[in-house]
Amino acid sequence: MLQHATLSVFTAGVAIFVEWSFICNIAFIVPLLTSPYTVHQRQKLNKLPTLREEHNKLRLTVNRLQAENNELSETVDKLESEVKKVNQIEGELKEICDAQGQNVDQLQAQIRENGAVMKEIKELQETEVMQQILTAVIASDTSGDFKIDDREMDLLILRLRALPTVRSSVTEAELREKLKASQGSGMSKLYKLTTDLVDAERKEKAETVPDIGPLPEIS
Repeated sequence: MLQHATLSVFTAGVAIFVEWSFICNIAFIVPLLTSPYTVHQRQKLNKLPTLREEHNKLRLTVNRLQAENNELSETVDKLESEVKKVNQIEGELKEICDAQGQNVDQLQAQIRENGAVMKEIKELQETEVMQQILTAVIASDTSGDFKIDDREMDLLILRLRALPTVRSSVTEAELREKLKASQGSGMSKLYKLTTDLVDAERKEKAETVPDIGPLPEIS
């Protein structure tokens, strides 16, 4: 490309020098003006990443997201067994409290264990929310270009609104506004949006874990 542009400039200069006329000047001044600009633009294009490179980067991103999804699935599977354990502990605590228990040390130990389990359940709830929203985002990218267009946005909104973990107070207009701000920015921006939704969900679910209240006095 550089050789062609140089040859064009040289040819135009020689022609102007040999045949000095108005028509000749007009005909050959154009290559003299456009060739440097063309070479400059070509050099800028050569510095840009190729389509194959971008495709490989996107493939790595998808593989990473899928691996994270698998880890989240394993974590959520533990939630059911933890909930059963909490229900069992709550039942035992209520029985002890109702009967004005005999062993205070054991009761306090069970309460501390119950608090630790409750904290873990909160973390697992947040993980479950993250998994569900990430799954909805990836499933809505029907074109596989790792971006959400207008048609895919409608599908994503339907998926998110159908999730029980997404805040019921979020209107479709608010959700569409957030998605519109991240449209065309790729998966990283959507991942940030997912984090924001999880944070909002965590604040609203802060009081959903049951509290057994203070320890009763033993007469």
